[in-house]
Amino acid sequence: MVAEMTNNNMESKPGEQPNGVYTILTKIQFDHWVIIGAAPICSLMSHSHSDHHPELCSVYHDPIIASTRQVEQGRVHTINLPVASDSYQKYGGMYFWNLDKIRIKAQAQLKLKKFHTDWWYITDGDVGVLFIGDLDLQEIPVIEETVNYIMKVAQRPLNAVLLPSYGGIKGTHGVLVDADPQLLSREVAKLVKKLKEKGLRVGGLPHPIRAPWSDFDFQRLHQKT
Repeated sequence: MVAEMTNNNMESKPGEQPNGVYTILTKIQFDHWVIIGAAPICSLMSHSHSDHHPELCSVYHDPIIASTRQVEQGRVHTINLPVASDSYQKYGGMYFWNLDKIRIKAQAQLKLKKFHTDWWYITDGDVGVLFIGDLDLQEIPVIEETVNYIMKVAQRPLNAVLLPSYGGIKGTHGVLVDADPQLLSREVAKLVKKLKEKGLRVGGLPHPIRAPWSDFDFQRLHQKT
C-alpha cells in the first residue's frame, strides 16, 4: 500500500493538543527499548544490528513491525508485519508509516546516499510519534526538516520524537576517528533543544547512556547472549 501522508485515509485530526502520547509509547517496544510501565502489544524495528533487532532481545513482543526490505532480506523470522517504503500498516489502533520520500526530500541539499536506519512515524489519529532508533552525524539536519514536513506540510499530529542518546563515540556514526568523541552527543542535544522549542517532547533512548534531556524514562531490555 503506497500512500501520501497528505491523504485523508488515516482518520487523523491535525492540530489536536497532545493528550495521549503515553498511550502510543506504552504499546510499543522500540527496538530494545521500552518506556517504564509499558505493556507492549508489538515491537517496532529500526534496523537489524544486534543491539537493535527485537528478535535478539531477551524479551520481545509479536508482531515485529519492520520494513519490507528487512523482511525480504530474511532479517525478521518471527511473526511480522512488513511495511513498504512510504506506506503504512495499521495495528492495535495505530498507523505505522515507513518514511522514505519525506526524508529524501529533506536531505536533497545534503546529498546523503543512505540512512543508518528506517524512520517511523506512528499515530493513532490524535497524537503522533517519530521514532529514529539510530543515526549518523550527517542525518541530524534531516530530522528537523522531517519534523517540519510532518507538522506543516502533511499537517499530521506530532507530539514526541524518540532519539538515541550517545556517550563518547568516534570512528563510527559519521564521526571521524580524530574528532571530539562528544561531537555526536552534543549535536543531538542541540537538535533536542530545537525540537522542544517547537513544543515537542523528546524521548532519549539509552544508547548506551541515559540522556539528561529526555522527557520520558526509557530502559533498554537485555540482549540475548
